[in-house]
Amino acid sequence: MRLDDPLRRALAEVEGQRDDGLAYLGALRAVLEALEQSAGVRACALAVARALVRELAVESCAVVLREDGRESVVGYASQGDRFGEPGDGLPVERILALARSLLAAQPADAASDHDVDAVELYPLRIRNVLEGALVLQVGVPGQSFARARALQLVADAVAHALGVARAQASLSAACNRLQREVGETQAIVAARDSDLRDRSVLLGECEKQLARLTEDLGRANRVKQEFLGLVSHELRTPLNAVIGFGQLLREDLDDGGHAEQLGMVDAILGGGLRLGALVDDMLFFVELCSTRFVPRLGQVDVRRLVDSALAQIDAPVREAAGTIRVEVARDAEYVRLDRTLLGKGLFHAIDNACKFADGGGVRVHVARAPGGTLAIDVSDEGVGMEPHEVERAFQPFSQRDGSLSRAHAGLGLGLALVRRVVEIQGGSVALESRPGRGTTLRIRLPLDPGERSPLSAGRAA
Repeated sequence: MRLDDPLRRALAEVEGQRDDGLAYLGALRAVLEALEQSAGVRACALAVARALVRELAVESCAVVLREDGRESVVGYASQGDRFGEPGDGLPVERILALARSLLAAQPADAASDHDVDAVELYPLRIRNVLEGALVLQVGVPGQSFARARALQLVADAVAHALGVARAQASLSAACNRLQREVGETQAIVAARDSDLRDRSVLLGECEKQLARLTEDLGRANRVKQEFLGLVSHELRTPLNAVIGFGQLLREDLDDGGHAEQLGMVDAILGGGLRLGALVDDMLFFVELCSTRFVPRLGQVDVRRLVDSALAQIDAPVREAAGTIRVEVARDAEYVRLDRTLLGKGLFHAIDNACKFADGGGVRVHVARAPGGTLAIDVSDEGVGMEPHEVERAFQPFSQRDGSLSRAHAGLGLGLALVRRVVEIQGGSVALESRPGRGTTLRIRLPLDPGERSPLSAGRAA
């Protein structure tokens, strides 16, 4: 044996280690390239298996991962696949059995597990969790590379690459899901935008139509008021003549015994006066609606105004109403309001109650209320009204019975005039009624803040 034989053996061993190191480096580089060029876990695992078969010159390489609680081969390559020749690769069942044994044992320190069939197992830890195994078939049992640590580094690189591929796949799936959701949301928003645009167009058309209708209603209301005013004025002239000549005839007939003729003339005068009162109401209503009526405040004797309103009511209507009770509190006998407006309101409120009292009686109650207001309540014990009749009771020309054979005469302006004269003075009016239980009209009028009641003025004196 020559002295240079050990040196040659040492040199050969060093050269072999150098070749192995280059092979490991090539394997690591191939793993990184597989990660960069592959999309998805299985594509990356297949590229890694092919790279390790090529760089490490092993018979076969299998990548096993646990997916959804089950182990599966996600990447496999062999020398036979590389050169297009049939190979004696490990069966899938054998690979899975070896991987399951490694995963079940979960060795803490061992980098590989070598069996008699020259198969080496290396754990794949993804984020420090044992998720699979790298199965290498090295071919010749003696050719085991003898460098478990270096191969474990390769396995760790493979695990890292698979972890990145899995994260990329998860991120890609999340992005696709988010993109679908964004697309669906955009479609919903687009549909809603289209619906809103349609509704906006429809709303614009409705607003235009409403404006036209409002203008038409205003024009119709003005025409109606002008017509009422014109007709009332045209009726007033001949009515004045009828009433005037009737009064002259009555004076002439008073001198002799013409009882029958007097009755006819009285009928003419009565009809003319009633028609004149209706014409006056129409003219007054038109005036209230068509002009800015400014109340003229003055001292008003409320009791005398109530008595005057009662005197204007037709005698047959008063008699049919039954007992009429008037209650005016001492502190409400004199107030500062518009005499004309208050008189019109009292007359139509009491006249309306008398028409529907049906013999049950009428009660007029006037008093000062807290807050500096005058409270006027006009009640009757008559037939009452249904709720739908109460709602339209204040509408002009509204009649409870619109037929020509109705029991109560009138134009249906009474309560409409009451509300108008009350609102002009800044007050409010409400109607309470129940069928068969009668009706109460409640009027509230604000008094002059500087006015004091007669009682308080007397105490101050």
